[in-house]
Amino acid sequence: MRCPLCGLESREAKPWDRCIRCGSILMYEAGDYGYRLTVDHDIHSMWRYSSAIPIRYNSNIVTLSEGFTPAIKAENLGRLFKLSDLYIKDEGRNPTGSFRDRCASIMATDALRLGFEHLVAASNGNMGASLAAYARRAHLHAHIVIPRYVDEGKLAQMIAYGADIIEYGIYVDESIDYVSKLAYEEGWYQATPELNTLSFEALKTIAFEIWEELGVPDTVIVPVGGGSLLVSLWKGFRELEAIGLAKTKPRLVCVQTDTLHPIVDRFRGVESREHVRKVSRAKALLVARPVLSDLAVKALKDTGGWALTVSDSEIMKAMILLARCEGVFAEFSSASSVASVKKLIDEEMIDRDDVTVCIVTSSGLKTATLIEVPGRRRKATILYGGKPMKIRVLELLSSKPRYGYDIWKDLGGVVSLQAVYQHLEKLEAEGLISSYISDGRRYYQISDKGVKILEALKTLER
Repeated sequence: MRCPLCGLESREAKPWDRCIRCGSILMYEAGDYGYRLTVDHDIHSMWRYSSAIPIRYNSNIVTLSEGFTPAIKAENLGRLFKLSDLYIKDEGRNPTGSFRDRCASIMATDALRLGFEHLVAASNGNMGASLAAYARRAHLHAHIVIPRYVDEGKLAQMIAYGADIIEYGIYVDESIDYVSKLAYEEGWYQATPELNTLSFEALKTIAFEIWEELGVPDTVIVPVGGGSLLVSLWKGFRELEAIGLAKTKPRLVCVQTDTLHPIVDRFRGVESREHVRKVSRAKALLVARPVLSDLAVKALKDTGGWALTVSDSEIMKAMILLARCEGVFAEFSSASSVASVKKLIDEEMIDRDDVTVCIVTSSGLKTATLIEVPGRRRKATILYGGKPMKIRVLELLSSKPRYGYDIWKDLGGVVSLQAVYQHLEKLEAEGLISSYISDGRRYYQISDKGVKILEALKTLER
């Protein structure tokens, strides 16, 4: 492995080790293990490119047939934007509905090879869902450290697959800081994508699939939170160029939310605002201090790329437009790539005849709660007999202390996760509950004042 920033080589490092000179994540380099890319056309998953993966697994690959997703020509959107060759790379077709299934497959496989029984990852959604599924497939134990802001559909997947969920921090940056210590202390396999270089090996297969189907496009537009997908695509196209299968690399475009955009700021050379007051609905893009920001900027500059932001309103319009024009239901954050197209045309960053690929990282079913569903409020009223939600939360806490996601589960998911936290904050401000942290989780418990309120209500009900 070699450091992509300072060039220091290391042949004995583990996939999650850092450069001892500059602290950057290390990368496997094509020059180190030199390969001839052979595509196994009988395998309809990312493992068709196993010749390009530096660690040889032979057998016992943990797979659910991830990858080999289509690049759909968006003819209707193309006519709308007046682009002749617009494509949607639909990663929502993966087994758990996101591009992170590729990472989970290679990391679960590597954990088995190395004899680990436990895997741990910090995730604000997709990686947690993917790792939980693949760990279950391989009879391994998954521990997922999540921040407060997580899409409910992704959380529901983690719960369904039986992962151990640990809440820590507001943004995923804090979760990543915590998981580094946790993996070391517990001796668990480090499966956080931003901390394990095998994530690049898994995600670079997206570049191979685009090349196999379309050749090298002119522009690839990427939704960016922590930057691992952007860096992986850069690595994949660089390798295709290095081994003589491509003459050039596509222009990479980074898209972030206008709420939080540290990589866009770094690319443009302006000071980034780390703390923000409002919260975007594009939760997967909310990364305040991305550990891969230097590499992401290097990838953009190396490909002559660009970086821009889009608003929640623009993303929502693009999400609906993509569904109604092309029949592709994208996760809210994923639709940011499509939301950027018009801006890129207006800024003359895309020519009308360019082959342009928008990466859609995951399925809209993960964030379906962002679309108002008729009858949802009525369902909550029937389920709780018309009781105010605050009273229902107090009743749950009267039996034992619980953490936020536990309360959300017990409420049946008929209200949003964010709404649950809003109720908890108000109840704590009113002195009806208190909170404490234990094992990385914030627990809430009813106070004496809260108990008295419940007793008074029961007296009135009699």
